Amino acid sequence: MVELPDVMRASLCYGPGTLLQIDLDPACLLADLSRLSARPIDDPVAAVCAALAKPQGFPALARATVPGDRIVVAISDDVPRQAAIVAGIVHSLVEANALPEDITILLSGDVDACEIQRIGDFLPSRLAAEVQVQRHDPQDMKGLAYLAASKENKPIYFNRLLFDADMVLPVGCLRPHSSLGYLGVHGSLFPTFSDQATLQRFRAAGGGHGSVQQRRHAREADEAAWLLGIHLMIQVVPGRGDSLLHVLAGEANVVAQQGRGLCEAAWLHRLSDSPQLVIAAIEGGDQVQTWENVSRALHAALAVTADHGAIVLCTNLKRPPGPALQTLASHPDDSIARREILRVRSFDAAAALMLLDARPRVEVYLMSGLSEDTVEDLGLGYVTGTEQIVRLSHQYPNCLLLGDAHRTMLELENTDV
Repeated sequence: MVELPDVMRASLCYGPGTLLQIDLDPACLLADLSRLSARPIDDPVAAVCAALAKPQGFPALARATVPGDRIVVAISDDVPRQAAIVAGIVHSLVEANALPEDITILLSGDVDACEIQRIGDFLPSRLAAEVQVQRHDPQDMKGLAYLAASKENKPIYFNRLLFDADMVLPVGCLRPHSSLGYLGVHGSLFPTFSDQATLQRFRAAGGGHGSVQQRRHAREADEAAWLLGIHLMIQVVPGRGDSLLHVLAGEANVVAQQGRGLCEAAWLHRLSDSPQLVIAAIEGGDQVQTWENVSRALHAALAVTADHGAIVLCTNLKRPPGPALQTLASHPDDSIARREILRVRSFDAAAALMLLDARPRVEVYLMSGLSEDTVEDLGLGYVTGTEQIVRLSHQYPNCLLLGDAHRTMLELENTDV
């Protein structure tokens, strides 16, 4: 009688909390990175208030502002628990004698509309009625102001509210420094709240991790923030899904240094062996299910996946491919495709280049809300559910489960990645 191998049930969340349960041979599971050991913050509002009560390397808010100051809180769309964070900031500013009618919350253009409505749920009705909430539009030139030219003679535009403010408080989300396209703590402010042309320039596919272009972009973001007079900032370390692990407030350099250690402790993982199969998930609502996050997840998985292995991306992505991915689909010759993609400045440029880089090394499969034809035209395998993923796991000697892959970075021990 043949003994069947033991089977363990592993769980991986993708999309808006959808649970993917996979039966695997325990001997084949190289690592399960579907959960974090750190406990998320129970009360984000209180955590923000505590951080702002004693900003690191910066005076107390009551000494940094006076009644009548126009204060703009600029929060990028990748920050989890935005409504709760905004509530904590407003409470802290009002406690420091700022007038609620002088506070404006500036949200980036891609923020979830429902999140705007939730801000009022965390604030007393009086404060919710007086605090202004605006959405940044990078195509509205009347709503933009020219600040200066950069050292490389590039025009620096900012939303006019930031330009006119007496105090700007940026709020961003930390990522490991080796993460694809990460520009540091000032990247959540610039080019996020700049003009459309600048956003497109920064999206160019040549700006991948470690590239000369990415380092230039990071320096430009730092320069733009300095010219705008940014000193105090808030940065958060995200947890799984929409949770938070840490909230940091203070002077930019101090926050950047401490935040890097906390972020990499949570999201940078080192492996002793290369997995043959990586099953990577992107958890979150529609605002998280983007081609940019697909490129980050793929970049993380490619860093460790063995040659001739496979990567399965579990997402709820619904946005159709843009110009760069369409270029990838229409050019079977990789060299021609690369040349064309590098000229494209669209939201999917990084994803197109990452998929092109993956082609000769691994097979890539995509679970998404896109049609089978759309996925296969990109040279990807079409996956619809658990059974197909289980069958794939039987084809490889080992596998890795990776949750929130768009936030994670992976390295192999004793190697330079």
